[in-house]
Amino acid sequence: MTSKIQKKIVCDFCDKTFTRKDNLLRHIRTVHEKKQEYECSHCSFSSYRKDKLDSHFREVHRKIRDYVCNICDMRFTQSGALQRHIKAIHNRKYDYLCPQCNKEFSRKDHLKRHIRLVHKEGLDD
Repeated sequence: MTSKIQKKIVCDFCDKTFTRKDNLLRHIRTVHEKKQEYECSHCSFSSYRKDKLDSHFREVHRKIRDYVCNICDMRFTQSGALQRHIKAIHNRKYDYLCPQCNKEFSRKDHLKRHIRLVHKEGLDD
């Protein structure tokens, strides 16, 4: 039996290793040089990945909402948004509890906003 030993190529900036030079070069362009090769023709959005630009265009500019709630027919641009909707609205599952008034929230950012606005905490940050 022979085993194939893969040569590791190391990034000079962060020591991350790659087995292919093209992956290393893409890593350097996107992570260290912050190259955004794909730019939206309708706004200032840019990305190093074409699929991210395509998703942005579909969701923001074409407003395509492919994800439909099978309970109330509400439509969403992302599957994660649909899942959060079902969890919070239909399943009434709340993971975040205000430590001061016990009000429940389905999203952490909503709890933080509640504490900041209702309980006036974090306004001096």
